[in-house]
Amino acid sequence: MDNRRIALITETYQPEINGVANTLAYWVDGIKNHGIHIDIFRPKQGRNDANTQARLENQYTVKGYPIPGYKELKFGLPQSKLFKKLWGEQRPDAIYIATEGPLGYSALKVAKKMGIRVISGFHTNFQSYSRFYHLGLVEPVILTYLRFFHNATAATLVPTLQQKQYLERMRVNNASVLRRGINCERFNPSKRSNELRLSWGAAKDEPIFIYVGRLAAEKNMELLSQTIVSIQNRYPKAKFVLIGDGPMRKKLEAKHNTAHVIFTGVQSGEQLAQHYASGDIFLFPSTTDTFGNVVTEAMASGLCIVAYNDAAPRELLDNMRSGLLCDLGDEAAFIENAVLGYENPNLLKNISAASLNIAQTLTWDEITEQLIMSLYQKKQVDEGHHERKQDPEFISSANQT
Repeated sequence: MDNRRIALITETYQPEINGVANTLAYWVDGIKNHGIHIDIFRPKQGRNDANTQARLENQYTVKGYPIPGYKELKFGLPQSKLFKKLWGEQRPDAIYIATEGPLGYSALKVAKKMGIRVISGFHTNFQSYSRFYHLGLVEPVILTYLRFFHNATAATLVPTLQQKQYLERMRVNNASVLRRGINCERFNPSKRSNELRLSWGAAKDEPIFIYVGRLAAEKNMELLSQTIVSIQNRYPKAKFVLIGDGPMRKKLEAKHNTAHVIFTGVQSGEQLAQHYASGDIFLFPSTTDTFGNVVTEAMASGLCIVAYNDAAPRELLDNMRSGLLCDLGDEAAFIENAVLGYENPNLLKNISAASLNIAQTLTWDEITEQLIMSLYQKKQVDEGHHERKQDPEFISSANQT
């Protein structure tokens, strides 16, 4: 370990299960592998968190309260005194703030006063989430705060060129693209389990639809539900496996009370990898994700992606070659693409193979190196990798301001 030191401020971290927590964990591992010391500041995740932290180095947990609509996640209270004390004793070279809550804002203020370089990340479209929880009237207020917050940092890292363009429309003037990677050792087609498929009642060559993620309104569960109904009206025995949990689970279970729609709850580790690889068609109906790590996990697992031409699918896939994509908001086309994959085994096979080939190029090592360069101001994050399939037009109507 050399003398370099970085601080990470985040409201979510493993063992919490979400794309932000997973991304940060990969980054932390990569930073440590480069010999850099990293301190992590986050809210306590549960009653036993203090005991857990006794076994973990360099994690500082603070008091937090549940985020409205996300009771399993917490926002941290401001910790100005803690930051002044710790950073006065051991000054970090740079600070990465992953979430824009009170904890992150207090870190930003202290760092600015101490002259420490701060990089922020735009990991979640919280301003878009508000409309799904009857808080649409406060969306402009959230946008104003986010603009202020990110413009106060040296750079704001986003996962796609599309997201960079969106922030520029928000008048955030320091956005750079840092793409996401995938652990292809964990997620790959070799994890396919015939035993698991049999437990779902699937025939040997029968395509299975998979959804992985939070069962919540902002993930567009209404379209997922419509897709299930539409396909089962044509193919009553079509199988759907929904992996995850959330506030809409009970409603979905009541509506789709059939042996052909399986709710597995949250899966992780090897079990999650097996669940992915044992499916065939991945449904990603979200219109609010900044990226969607589940998409790259599904790609690496050998699945065909059905999604809108948005976020990770827009960044990585081409319609009818490496994915089945449609214009944002075209629900009928989304459903027809799901049917197309189900009805055409050769097309499904070819698209899945092309998608897998792309996933295998997305290594975390290169991405971590770019992150470190940005934190240490050695050079701007390279955006050349992100323009291979982007057109000039920015068409994310779900993110209109």
